[in-house]
Amino acid sequence: MIWDLQNMKIFSDELVAEACRENNVADLGHATIGETLLVAQYLEQKTGIPFIRMDQGSPGLPVNHVPLTVALAHNTHLLRA
Repeated sequence: MIWDLQNMKIFSDELVAEACRENNVADLGHATIGETLLVAQYLEQKTGIPFIRMDQGSPGLPVNHVPLTVALAHNTHLLRA
């Protein structure tokens, strides 16, 4: 079995868009740590699904996509059965 991590969703696109709109986040992919936490809190309140807080970094700095890419590649490899 191969897991399709690209298409796994816990929250609907509509709910995430609502969370972004309500918290004035124009682009979640370029959101600050603080903006991301606001969206996460909104989603927690709406769904009751808790988030694991693992945010790190300096507020205002752009996201470094290299660790995310490496983690996704590594996890995709591990999930192949």
